[in-house]
Amino acid sequence: MKRLCSIALTMFVLAGPAWAQTPQTTASAVPATSFPVVKLGVVSFLQYSAELEESDEFNAFDVTRGYINIQAQLSNRVRARFTPDVRRVVDATLAESLAMRLEYAYLEVEAAEDTWIVFGMQETPWLTFEESINRYRVQGMMFAERQTLIPGPSDVGASVQYRGEGMEVQAGVYNGEGHERFEKDKYKSAQGRVTFG
Repeated sequence: MKRLCSIALTMFVLAGPAWAQTPQTTASAVPATSFPVVKLGVVSFLQYSAELEESDEFNAFDVTRGYINIQAQLSNRVRARFTPDVRRVVDATLAESLAMRLEYAYLEVEAAEDTWIVFGMQETPWLTFEESINRYRVQGMMFAERQTLIPGPSDVGASVQYRGEGMEVQAGVYNGEGHERFEKDKYKSAQGRVTFG
């Protein structure tokens, strides 16, 4: 009996390290992605304003702007985006109504790792970047757009974009009219940006 207990204790001690090991699992096959993959998103700028100083005490809820963002992954290396922009228009022809305009409509092709070629109505290098880091974007247009230094956050053209670790490069040739107007002349706008961080 003493011998049987010694053998059982020895086997128990020798089997102890095996309990701490991770059990072997068979590699499961990664499911193949079926294309296209389409994502739908919505961004809206809502506000409430009240006039406390005036005698009529006007107040209103308002939708100042909204996007319907449709993005599609067409293959491993090809993506597309279509984004209409709804915003308040205050000119005489539309009598302060909401109007829909096309903001983005482009195709991206991955040319190399982290490098994309983009064609269509796309983000311009500077203004979209500036909007992405401004915490007070909801308060109105950026300074460069308000002063008409840059015609808008998107324009029709072709660009090359590199998005690597610690650096982002975007350079392109655009019509130069922005997303709200058609091309008016033969001239183009060359724009670029290099960002480290």
